[in-house]
Amino acid sequence: MQGNTVDRNSRLEGEIRSVLSDLLRFEVKDPRLVDVTVSTIRLSADRSKARVYFSLIGDEERARQAGDGFIAAAPFMRRQRG
Repeated sequence: MQGNTVDRNSRLEGEIRSVLSDLLRFEVKDPRLVDVTVSTIRLSADRSKARVYFSLIGDEERARQAGDGFIAAAPFMRRQRG
């Protein structure tokens, strides 16, 4: 049974990553999120929360700005996920 849960989480993480990547490319207008790439998604055990890992080119300040951009865009992204 454990294997099925891991497979399901892996599929869900991949789907969430795909949806977030598309939202960043086509719908999110926040300049702090320009050229940010979603690299990994990790779901909590109960699947109620997802941790988003991202990459970008820039320094620590740019990474902090992108993190702030994700926080600001989170409500929009939650509404768009369907």
